[in-house]
Amino acid sequence: FEAYVKLTPEGMNHPVMRLADLNSDNVNIWRNLPPFYFSGKGFAPEGENRMLAIMDNERTVIIKNKPPVPFIFSSPTGKRKFIFINGYGLWRWDLLLKDDERYADVYDKFFGNIVRWLINREDEKRVRIYTDKETYNSGEEVLINAQVYDENYYPIDNAEVKVVVEKDS
Repeated sequence: FEAYVKLTPEGMNHPVMRLADLNSDNVNIWRNLPPFYFSGKGFAPEGENRMLAIMDNERTVIIKNKPPVPFIFSSPTGKRKFIFINGYGLWRWDLLLKDDERYADVYDKFFGNIVRWLINREDEKRVRIYTDKETYNSGEEVLINAQVYDENYYPIDNAEVKVVVEKDS
């Protein structure tokens, strides 16, 4: 059957799930994605695995009024990483969204995020700083984002971060 996706609070902060810079835009993109196919076989994260997205019970008629079914979950930070997608047919996102400028690159961005996250060790750092673009023109404003994590790699709300920018000589 067809099912829709809804981000979990943890999924909103996970690099795999970031399809837009602003949280509101990111939630909106995930909300407007076409449905995926679900076989009805439920898998659930065990131990410290992190649930990043669930099936949207409000829009998936067949599972209304039931507990949330995990759609995407990941391993905790560590030497062995994985992403589990509890469904199939995501290739449809690429075909169905190609003509809509707002969503045309969602499929490529999502799977690019997965590959980068799986091979990158940056997520083992407890303070992560990133910008909205890789390169900037001289004089262009730079948007800097930061996230601080506790010893279990859960995001810390309202952490104070001080950034010092120095001119490279």
